[in-house]
Amino acid sequence: MRHAIHSISYSHVAQHLDLSAVIGETVLESIPDNYYAYPNFSQISLRSGVIYEPTDKWSATLLGSVNFTDDFSEDKLNPNLTWLTMAYLERRQSQNLSYGFGLSIIQLENKLYFLPSASFKVQNSKRGLELLFPEKIRVWQKINQKDYLEAAIKVQSLSVEYPIENEVKGLDIYTIKAGIEYNLIWEEFIKLNVGINLPIILNSVNSTTNNFEFFQQNSIGFNLGLS
Repeated sequence: MRHAIHSISYSHVAQHLDLSAVIGETVLESIPDNYYAYPNFSQISLRSGVIYEPTDKWSATLLGSVNFTDDFSEDKLNPNLTWLTMAYLERRQSQNLSYGFGLSIIQLENKLYFLPSASFKVQNSKRGLELLFPEKIRVWQKINQKDYLEAAIKVQSLSVEYPIENEVKGLDIYTIKAGIEYNLIWEEFIKLNVGINLPIILNSVNSTTNNFEFFQQNSIGFNLGLS
């Protein structure tokens, strides 16, 4: 038996960055200050996959996503495409418990990652816990038959590409978001989710003179998704 998975999500990134603590660092001196604060931009992610169940106990999942990033109305960034692929085998130990393992490949602007993937899920009719490494860990509680609350820690990877004449060539952004979401299931196959989160962001900068990383913590984030 096969099941298909499709989703689309939208992320908007805006920031105000205080560099007073790092301006004096030698590794940062050769790059103009304005490059640390990237312009407002958006990412649209299209995700698709298939779950194949050869037996009642085993299933194989293949997921792929393509991410499009741009600042749209401005010309400070080039349109950019990145992708992620995840494949794993999963064993259903019982109706309430399953676990699995596999491989993930993440392609960003400046790096290509090969990572192990792992899944673990335990649930009952009202609540549950799910781990899907390296993407997320979440717990959920049903409100009614078609809606539920979810608390989660999720990892998101983005990339931006600057025009070729800029001193900064590209920027990889890794965001860890801890937050809470409300999910509504409509007509049994469409899910809408909205939520707030507290993102922590690692920026990996590739410039013409130096490659370096720095952390930042935003005050609050908002997410909206349809799957």
